[in-house]
Amino acid sequence: MPQAQPNPPMQAGPDSPMQRMIFNMLYQRNPQFRQVADSVRGMTPEQACQSLGVDMNQYNQMQNMDPNQIRQMFGL
Repeated sequence: MPQAQPNPPMQAGPDSPMQRMIFNMLYQRNPQFRQVADSVRGMTPEQACQSLGVDMNQYNQMQNMDPNQIRQMFGL
């Protein structure tokens, strides 16, 4: 009888399944998030940060976050 294979690690990074799942959940459930997402649609990260008055370093720190930290933040 074959052994069960462990679940593969979740991908992290641009357009990963985890990232899409989190975005979709927030977009559907949080009107403020939806408004911000719609306002920066089509912009580069740099343009979006400038438009929102966000420090680009904060964006970079989020990009480098450990997927396990993300799972803990969202109770996954």
